[in-house]
Amino acid sequence: MLAPDGARGMEWVFPNLKPHQCMDRSQAVQRPIYYECPLRKFGATVFHSRILSVGWGEDHYPNKLGGATEESVHRDSAGRVIGTIWRYPPQDTAQPWVLSVMSEGNPFSLTIRARTVRDREWILDNMVSMRPAAEIRGVP
Repeated sequence: MLAPDGARGMEWVFPNLKPHQCMDRSQAVQRPIYYECPLRKFGATVFHSRILSVGWGEDHYPNKLGGATEESVHRDSAGRVIGTIWRYPPQDTAQPWVLSVMSEGNPFSLTIRARTVRDREWILDNMVSMRPAAEIRGVP
């Protein structure tokens, strides 16, 4: 079973998410839930999303920006499967460094936009988290 809808469900999927520090952009992007969370210290933004479907994400993220590299499995510190991660290089020097992570088999994703590749990776490693895919589905 998937986590429930709404902010509380999103906080369960993304334990570091603080919706009160974010802007709900769900209407603007036509997704069930979409939070835009600025990280002013880094000049970066993290987007937490319940996407339309797993199939939608599998089509969208590889083609979101040109030149994506893909890791088919991203694991947390305990070695549990989280999902797929795509890293996108900037299209030019004015563009941010972006990565997206989609939960394995679940309609949840997060995207990080940062000024530098170093900031992007530091934010991924230290400021955001996503529950392992099996926990989201309720599989022990």
